[in-house]
Amino acid sequence: MTTLLHEEYRKLVPGVSTVYVFPKIKSSSLYNPYLTELYKDFLSAEKPAIACISPHPLAPVFIIKKLFGEKSIVHYHWLEFDNLKGLCVVIWKLLLLIIYKTFGGAIIWTIHDEAPHANRYLPFNLFFQKILVLITARFHVHCKTAAEMMAKKLIIPINRFFIVPHPLYTVTVIEKPAAKEYIRRHLIPQLAPGEPLFLCYGFIAAYKQIAEIARRFPEKKGQLVIAGHYKNGEKAYYETLCQEITGRNNIILYHHFLTPEKERYLCSAADYFVFNFRRILTSGSVILGLSYKKPVIVPAIGCLAELSGPMVFHFDTQEKLGEILREKCSG
Repeated sequence: MTTLLHEEYRKLVPGVSTVYVFPKIKSSSLYNPYLTELYKDFLSAEKPAIACISPHPLAPVFIIKKLFGEKSIVHYHWLEFDNLKGLCVVIWKLLLLIIYKTFGGAIIWTIHDEAPHANRYLPFNLFFQKILVLITARFHVHCKTAAEMMAKKLIIPINRFFIVPHPLYTVTVIEKPAAKEYIRRHLIPQLAPGEPLFLCYGFIAAYKQIAEIARRFPEKKGQLVIAGHYKNGEKAYYETLCQEITGRNNIILYHHFLTPEKERYLCSAADYFVFNFRRILTSGSVILGLSYKKPVIVPAIGCLAELSGPMVFHFDTQEKLGEILREKCSG
């Protein structure tokens, strides 16, 4: 089931010349370069055998080209909404995809999440997902567990899935002592030099259960840095997190968007990455930690359960999470 993108493209449409990627690779990669890494071989080639184009997702360029006989595929990522504007955008995008399919177009959908992280309007999001299922030829996921989960949820034959693992990120690792010194000088002056640094990095949202990490983190050993800005609609959870860490000197909340340079130093300075997701298939933040060759502490769910090796520490209960944190802080 594990394969390469260009192989799947050619199997689906023999002689395919163009793949249209939505959303736009450049704008989507400002905070998460997943699409840039996934299509790296297509984008870096001087004359790729299959052109990888990422036009505006609301423009019907791919439909017009299809009408003129272009052998193309639409590769779609992320379909969800959590407000009225998002609903209108999803309806328009689906309308364009239905027209493209009607004219003989082939669609691949990468299923990133079991359900929208915002946890809003779930029945309506599921309804639109099932419409997309009806017009999609092949489904891309990052692991076998994700294929099995989504085949059952969306009632899709398992043989319509293919696996291309989540790509590692291209990173520049800085020596840990130099990185920690930079962090103390420029970002977090209260960072203690002698304590192991645990990093919870990424947007702040309820589904990440960061407050529970803080609750389980030892009071006198180790340091936990929670770095990232809260997502739209997650201000209440951010305030809950702030209350949880009040008075905790060894837990630092760095509530900012990080530039690539600051991210590089912070990730290089970490001794461990720690996450506490619920209801996810995979996580780019975990892959980022592994890209920096850092040990990751993660729940045994979705694709994270398939991670293995000496750099991965799994937990299946909140009590087990606490045990691992205490052990690593003391070690």
